[in-house]
Amino acid sequence: MLPQTPNCLFLFFPNFRTCSLYKGNSTFRKTLLDCHDPSKKHEMCAAAAQAKIAGENSVVAPILRGLSKMQDELRAGMSNLFHVAYFVVKSERPFADFPVLVDLKRRTGAKMPLCYHHDKACARFFVDIYQFIYDPILAEVKSARFFSVMIDGATDKAILEQEIVYVRYLDSTKRPKNVFFSIEHVKRANAKGLYALIMGAFARGRVDDWKKRLVGFGADGAAVNFGKDNGVQALLKRDIAYLIALHCVAHRAERGLVDSLKELDKLKALHQNLKWLYKHYKFSPKALHELRLVADALEEKVLKPTNLAGARFLPYIHKANKIVCESYAVFVTYFQDLLSTDRRPKPSPKKDSLTVCDAVEALETCSLKLVDLQFEPTEGMQEVIDAVSETGLFRGTKLKYVNEGQILFLRKKVIGIIHFLCVSGCAHQAPGEKIPRSPERECPFKICHLQPQSVAL
Repeated sequence: MLPQTPNCLFLFFPNFRTCSLYKGNSTFRKTLLDCHDPSKKHEMCAAAAQAKIAGENSVVAPILRGLSKMQDELRAGMSNLFHVAYFVVKSERPFADFPVLVDLKRRTGAKMPLCYHHDKACARFFVDIYQFIYDPILAEVKSARFFSVMIDGATDKAILEQEIVYVRYLDSTKRPKNVFFSIEHVKRANAKGLYALIMGAFARGRVDDWKKRLVGFGADGAAVNFGKDNGVQALLKRDIAYLIALHCVAHRAERGLVDSLKELDKLKALHQNLKWLYKHYKFSPKALHELRLVADALEEKVLKPTNLAGARFLPYIHKANKIVCESYAVFVTYFQDLLSTDRRPKPSPKKDSLTVCDAVEALETCSLKLVDLQFEPTEGMQEVIDAVSETGLFRGTKLKYVNEGQILFLRKKVIGIIHFLCVSGCAHQAPGEKIPRSPERECPFKICHLQPQSVAL
């Protein structure tokens, strides 16, 4: 039986209706024709025959005519736009950067249409680029006799839980090939949710017979993937009894090595020192600045120590060790300088050599200066007095209920209280003795609440 869709007879046998293959022939096997039907060459021949039959009524015909009539300059401009859109997506930049990059490319002399100068055009180009890259991959997966599936979790910048689906198969040269097949949003992070996610990825790619060709499954060692009864591999084996499920070799080796490192005391101490280095320079910008100064003095390069925590433990350990080993002289010099006696705080000689006579002399000097302030205002106070007496404004602010007499009175009152506290409360007070409260020892700031009428000039 021949397929119902147009086949290769249209091209290789123009008068195929008189051919024995069309009328009926027992020489050809049905299995050979069934295998030829989904091939890529057959699909190309069928598409060419369908376009020839459809003619002007074909949906593709207007697009092809438009492309053929497109000017070379416009075609080059559209090519430049697609290159800019690809750069935006490849470098994981926001679509809002597309107009800026288009302007930059136009300044270099590239000619591009002005009608696509917005971020929505970048989103449209991105879909077309994705389809252009994805269609050949999908065609190879459909033509592969057998393939295996690998899944792994991913976290994008929006902190959404997603799962990446990879497919491994043999290409036309019979070499294994790994391709990114799909990335799916995780609705339910359990075994049934991940199983439905795999089914949705193949359904979206229109690979209906994927269960017949799936022979392997790979993932990390989480219970949701390799649960004996209800894991993803158990659900797949219910439909595919011959399925081979493999725990990720790299992940398994890494976890085994990490567990073995916990038994060695020297490696434990190394990890503790690396963690201490990371915290020391992360939470102390001053220490990091001094480390870089030491590196500049030694004419060496130094990198900031990194953390050991991460999704892949061994690469983080390797990076932290590499930084320390490459800049070992800088770190040693920094800590030697940190422990030197010159860096230690020195005691103040004034505090150690202070005697009772020096203290009495300091108090007397302070008392004399306070007495002088009662009669000779400082430069700043004189500025306030002059401003209030002339305009009533001080630095653009209107002072209400305040005049020159009130300022002089309050000033003498505050200085007098401070003088009393300094002389009577400190010089003549025994250690541990409380200063008795008196009207003269009230809080100096309470006098600011006096009404103008109660102030004696």
